[in-house]
Amino acid sequence: MSYTPVQTDFDILYQPVKKRMLKIEILNRKFQVLGMIEGDCKSDSFTIDSSAVNRRNYQCDISITSNTYLIGSDKRIWFDKYVRPYVGIYSLRDKTYHWYLKGTFAFSDANYVYNEEDNSVSLACFDLMSMLSGDRNGRQTGLSFSIPAGEDVRTSIIGIIKVFGFNQYRIDLPDIAVQYDLEFSANATAYDMIEELMQFCPNYEFFFDIDGVFCIQRMPCYTDDITILDNDILHRLRTSDEESYSLDFKTVKNCIEIWGKEFDEESLSGFADATYIDNTYNVEYEAITELSEYMLFGLTAPAANEDGVKICINGEWTFDLYDRYENKLSAGIMEANSSYVFLYQNSKVYFLGGFQIHATFKNEIADSPFSIDNIGEEIWEIKSGTDYENITSDAEAYERAMYEAYQSNFNESLSLTLEDIPWLDVNQKVSYQAQNMNIDEPVEWLISSINGSATEDGGTINVSLVRWYPDWSEIYDSTIKSR
Repeated sequence: MSYTPVQTDFDILYQPVKKRMLKIEILNRKFQVLGMIEGDCKSDSFTIDSSAVNRRNYQCDISITSNTYLIGSDKRIWFDKYVRPYVGIYSLRDKTYHWYLKGTFAFSDANYVYNEEDNSVSLACFDLMSMLSGDRNGRQTGLSFSIPAGEDVRTSIIGIIKVFGFNQYRIDLPDIAVQYDLEFSANATAYDMIEELMQFCPNYEFFFDIDGVFCIQRMPCYTDDITILDNDILHRLRTSDEESYSLDFKTVKNCIEIWGKEFDEESLSGFADATYIDNTYNVEYEAITELSEYMLFGLTAPAANEDGVKICINGEWTFDLYDRYENKLSAGIMEANSSYVFLYQNSKVYFLGGFQIHATFKNEIADSPFSIDNIGEEIWEIKSGTDYENITSDAEAYERAMYEAYQSNFNESLSLTLEDIPWLDVNQKVSYQAQNMNIDEPVEWLISSINGSATEDGGTINVSLVRWYPDWSEIYDSTIKSR
């Protein structure tokens, strides 16, 4: 899990002198400590990038004091070993080192230097996602692989990571089902599979934490999510007055149109004209004699629906109509003389939409600086094709459009140089008042990347931030529920 700082950690950051030490644990694949390299590290550097497949990278130079540091199946540097580097900062108050874990890594490269003055090895390491992404391991072998619609996303992901030997995980996902069959070739990686499954979980991230535990968690997107550092602390820890602020005008879109799956009558188990009596669509299908899981069928509606609409199939089965988010349909979702597609699943009937799944969302939220009113114009982006044709309902298309418009907010970036904060991580919220923005008070930012290096006398980090905005569901939750 990410480190939670206490007052002692802040006191250490404020010390005028920061004496440091480095140590590295060598682990086996069961995360058992096999040995320790302490006092032999000459230098190190690291990067943490929330957008990278391998989120954490670590490099260090180690003085060789034993042949156990050599490369080999019986040595400390080999395929079956992991490494855990720590940085220790000496506390002037309690006269001891406080140790901070930098991550759990697999070896990427090892380089030896040997001469009369130097006998050392340089190690490059990346985080354990490399064991799932194909960099070190993680490729599916044998025949193609599929995950059928209806499978639980969390259960599917656990099954994938266990295949590659990872039994420690923290997956904080609600009950979410795979919405359509996912097909993977034999060369697909575990990372590819997880990434496809995560498309059903917007606002969630997956990664390996500093302890080497596979994690899925919601990104900080609500106003009550913790702010790890405030404006006063960040200004106090700055090592330079220089700040770099930028706004990417090209990425701002305040109107999103989504074109999803296109159905045809041949893919349906039945299609017919319906009658509408007492807020119930009555429809007769000659080809349907029983209802089966994932059955698709369609009808032409003679009239618009009212709240709480029902459907009666062949005079035998009557159901309330729901959208894909388990909401009963609001009045007017179905229009007169229009054709629609439905899905039977889990003893319910779901309204999917027209034969062409489609939705648009316009950013009219006053608190968004990039809304139509605040920009003064509509800036459209049309989404279709491979990434969208598997969206199978209007409700899901609308949520996707809304989510992509929300993501368009995140295009203001800020870069700072700070004293090293060894427990700081990406996708944490901070509060900061930038010098070169037209703002009168601190605003909240999300840490997107960190990189730096350390010496015995201290270190600095370069921190990249993106302007944070609350998830629109806090303001606009009724929008999806009303569709």
